[in-house]
Amino acid sequence: MQIHTGGVGPITPWGTARKSFYGVSGIPDVWIDGLAEVLGGEPTDPENYDRMMDQIEPRWDVPTPLTIQVFAEEVDEQTYLISGLLSLEEGGEPLTFRLHLANLLFGHPEAADHRYNNCVMGGAELGDFTLNPGQSAVVTHEVTFNSTSWANRDNIRIAMFAQEPAAVAPAEVYQAGIMSWPFPPLLQCPADFDGDENVGTTDLLQLLAAWGNAGGEEDINGDGVVNTADLLALLASWGPCPVEPTGACCVWDGTCVDATWYECQLIGHAEWFEGEECSTFPCPELPIGACCIITDCVANGTAYECSLLEGVWYEGEECPGFDCQPDYCDAEGGCTEYISRVAIGAIGNSSACDNYGDYTYLSTDMVIGYGYGITIWLADANAGDRGGAWIDWNRDGDFEDPSEEITVDWSGTGPYNDVLFLPPDAVLGPTRLRVRLTRSEPPTPCGSHTFGEVEDYTVNILPPPRK
Repeated sequence: MQIHTGGVGPITPWGTARKSFYGVSGIPDVWIDGLAEVLGGEPTDPENYDRMMDQIEPRWDVPTPLTIQVFAEEVDEQTYLISGLLSLEEGGEPLTFRLHLANLLFGHPEAADHRYNNCVMGGAELGDFTLNPGQSAVVTHEVTFNSTSWANRDNIRIAMFAQEPAAVAPAEVYQAGIMSWPFPPLLQCPADFDGDENVGTTDLLQLLAAWGNAGGEEDINGDGVVNTADLLALLASWGPCPVEPTGACCVWDGTCVDATWYECQLIGHAEWFEGEECSTFPCPELPIGACCIITDCVANGTAYECSLLEGVWYEGEECPGFDCQPDYCDAEGGCTEYISRVAIGAIGNSSACDNYGDYTYLSTDMVIGYGYGITIWLADANAGDRGGAWIDWNRDGDFEDPSEEITVDWSGTGPYNDVLFLPPDAVLGPTRLRVRLTRSEPPTPCGSHTFGEVEDYTVNILPPPRK
């Protein structure tokens, strides 16, 4: 990582924070994996290169159990939802890290000698997260590219990196993932660098040009260096990229669509059956249940039909005769300090203080078997502030069941971060996420507090991948 203190290009809050973290006051000041500082320049380019490599080469042999893959989905023109799939291999110890995202523009500003030409156009600190061995989590952040980046989008790079959560430098960078335009979806062909759905000569030449480099997309096996292992992986993938397996995607409105597992998840309210075709596969009969709106039992139907009514569905029950659960308990704060932004999955909501904020019209999908990063920012924060979060996993109208208390341990001025892991028995369909801020008092899901705020959101629980 090289940090500039001036020159052409935007000055981003994230870039300023990174400069302050490392105490950078002059150019050049280079940090390798956040640990080794290379300060000042040599008389010639070869000498500079050799000096850098002296610091880089020892890091190639340092193993890391963490992998980061970066993907993106278009929200609208110039705005993309960036997703990082983070996985910690089995065995070993839990890992706590601070996650960063940097929006870079390669070749900007343009210089005759092409030096110092990777400009940080924006960035974000995504929070501190902990993974246990064998766990995977998805952390998302929405990025809107400015006009300069968008006009040169072939040169956009998105970097997501995990670092030791330290207050001051040095702080080790454990792993990084880099994504280039055109942005890959969740499922991709790892050796297809040019995005033509074929691994061929162009991809081979790109890998050879990156030979010996640390990381980057050419590091196919993720061992930290582009070497023979990556060449063999590329040759093993030579030719057309493998087609992702398709199956029958049975949507909860009764229709069937031939799709990959990923495409089926994007549809939502659907179950995927690998290798089946809609023309010959009879989708399972959809279960029927009672649909409740607050305390009124309004209809019998499928979970999908109930979601269209914005109700809560109870499988196997019937209207009339079913005693609908009461609406969620009331909760509110008195403001002063308040929740200024909540980000989880597709939800990225900034707001002023409302005592209680009903944002249940905002929703995000969560797939059983994955974890999802959540970040909560505060405004007018107090050192004595405390935060909590709850999700009604079994959709019974309360937050009192085991595992529904996500945390009540957040404290301080924030931002607050955590990873929410879906329990395997979570009930499919829309349910309630509640976040709360208090001062001094332990946060509770119900009732009033003198300070702080309460906000409610909707999460849609989807079935685990059927492989």
